[in-house]
Amino acid sequence: MKNMSVLTEKVREQGLRLTRQRKVVYEELTKVDTHPRAEEVFQMVKRRLPQVSLGTVYRNLKTLKEMGLISEYKYARNYSRFDARIEAHHHFTCLKCDRIFDLLEPPDLNFEQILPKNSGFKVDYSRLEFYGECPGCSSTRSF
Repeated sequence: MKNMSVLTEKVREQGLRLTRQRKVVYEELTKVDTHPRAEEVFQMVKRRLPQVSLGTVYRNLKTLKEMGLISEYKYARNYSRFDARIEAHHHFTCLKCDRIFDLLEPPDLNFEQILPKNSGFKVDYSRLEFYGECPGCSSTRSF
């Protein structure tokens, strides 16, 4: 599994231990595209490691984030969600069902047109978020 070799390499580079808990937290997060909250990751890991604590999951999420293997985002409801997809992409949050969807084709943003001329701003990265209703929620709306 490619993801695990990346984890093993990063752990070794940073002089950390590849604990079973860290491995399972990362494995579970790479299996989903639902952008789970820490409590949801905890429930996923707990199925495999019944003795794991919520604190252990939080610490491992923090470490994985610091290693650059996962991302942490605060979304519309102002709580953290975690994402193992670390390449550049944007998100759509459904305000009705609270699901978050990856938008894999980033829009062609021209920062020279967006930022004021001669502003001095240098953009290192961007994060574009969309909010509304997903197709599933839109189709269930009664008229």
